[in-house]
Order: sequence, then C-alpha cells, then structure tokens
Amino acid sequence: EIAHIWVRTRSAADCEMKWRNDFSVLYNRGEWGKDEDKLLFNLVNQHKKNNWGYISSQMTSRSPLQCSIRYQRSLNPTLVKKEWTKRDDDQLREAVKRNGTKDWSLVASAMEGWKGKQCYLRWVSTLDPNIKRGRFSEEEDMRVALGVKVYGEKWSKVSCHVPGRTGPQVRERWLNVLNPHRLFSPWTAAEDEKLLHNFQKEIEEGKWSKVSAGFERRTDNECWRRWKQLASQEEVEKHKEMALKRKMMIKNVKDKGWRTHLSVNDMEVVRKEPKRRKIHRENKNN
Repeated sequence: EIAHIWVRTRSAADCEMKWRNDFSVLYNRGEWGKDEDKLLFNLVNQHKKNNWGYISSQMTSRSPLQCSIRYQRSLNPTLVKKEWTKRDDDQLREAVKRNGTKDWSLVASAMEGWKGKQCYLRWVSTLDPNIKRGRFSEEEDMRVALGVKVYGEKWSKVSCHVPGRTGPQVRERWLNVLNPHRLFSPWTAAEDEKLLHNFQKEIEEGKWSKVSAGFERRTDNECWRRWKQLASQEEVEKHKEMALKRKMMIKNVKDKGWRTHLSVNDMEVVRKEPKRRKIHRENKNN
C-alpha cells in the first residue's frame, strides 16, 4: 500500500527492504563492537556466507545488509589473497605477457583477489624468467659481499649488482653462508634459555626476524629450527594454530572507520571433519 500510494516507482519489496536497512528503529546503526565482530565472524565461518537472514537473526539488532557489508569490508580474509596457487601464477604470467611490467595496477586488474604490489613482488621474487637458480658462483659471492659492504643489509640494492639474483636470494646467501660474523658453533644453554623465555610474543606472532635480532650471530632460520627442537609438541601445535589464525585475519583495510578491533587471539579455528572413505560392497548377486 505504501509503495502504491507514496513511492510508485518502487515495489513493495523494495520499500520494505529500504525501511528495514535504513530507517527501522529495530536495528543498531552505531559503530560495531569487538564482541559483535567476533560473533559475526564465527557465524559466517559456521554457516553459508550468503545466509545473511539467519546470521542477522543470531546478531543483536543488526540487519542482514549490515552483516553482509560489515563482513565483506572488515572481516573477509579472502578478499585479498595471501597464498599463490599454480593457477594464480599462470594467470600472472599471462597478465604480464599482455600488459608488461610497467603498470602493476593494470596487471592486477586481471588478477582476482590480488593487488598490484603483491603481483610485483611475486613476479620479481619468483616468476620472472630472468631469475637465476642454483648455486652461487665465486663472482656472485664477491658481488654480494661488496654490496653488503656498500649498502648494508638493503637487499634490493645489493641484488641490483648481482644480475639474475633476487633480494631474498641474496639475503639468504649472505646470512646463511657468507656472513663472517655468523656463529656456526652449537647453541649454548644460555642461548636456549634466552630463546625460550625472552621472545614468546614474537614467536607467537611468527616474527622470526625479530627473534634473531636478539642474537648477535644467529639467523631467523636458525632460531626457528632451534625453537622447534626445544619446544614441546603442545607448543609446536599451538604455534601452528596461531599461524592459521593469522591467515584468518583481514589486512590492508585503509579506511579506519571499517577496521575491526579483533586480534589474532579472538579467532577460532574451525576444523573440518575428515571425509569418510566410501566402502564399496560387493553385489550379493555376483
């Protein structure tokens, strides 16, 4: 009746939706709280993402549209991808073939879920066919050593003087092989004690470069490997779970108004039940 009398260009369903989403006093239009974000995130993980009517019914005074917009803008970790698949790599090669390597925003426009900077880093560190693989030559080692002497540990600049090698390759070569200050001797009891008790926060966050910064002559890989040897199985499993939770967090939300207050510790890992194997029974007639 309202649509027929007052808004003739809209259907009754349109008017009802507009009222519910924009004007109804039944829904809260204030800032989303941490508890609301946590409940919404867990509900979406437990139920189908497009079942916003049911999800809204489990929330406190939030409409289906509000729930959908909040999740997509602030909580959906799949909007920006984090792990490259073979299919993604093939698409990136094709996009670079068509658009070149000058405009990475243009390249990313052909890549669903990836940003220009991500495409650039993936290309220069992994997919560029000009990247050299295999062992470093004596000349390359000399170039790395001279580069570090001039630029310090600015790996992108050092790699410019080692044709065909990437910044990560040069970094690993220096830290693990060429660095004259690296300590090759066994870990001491004092180092073990320091590793286990002084860097619990950094270890939980997976920031091994910060851990290694506390040891004058140990690399991040050394610290990680040593910690796995010293830690209990329970601690290792907890570390794996924290890594899964970090993957669940959305990043790069530029608008502060849409950033969530959730932390990694608020995430709940939903483990899928293993698929049951089908048992093929023989036909009794055979």
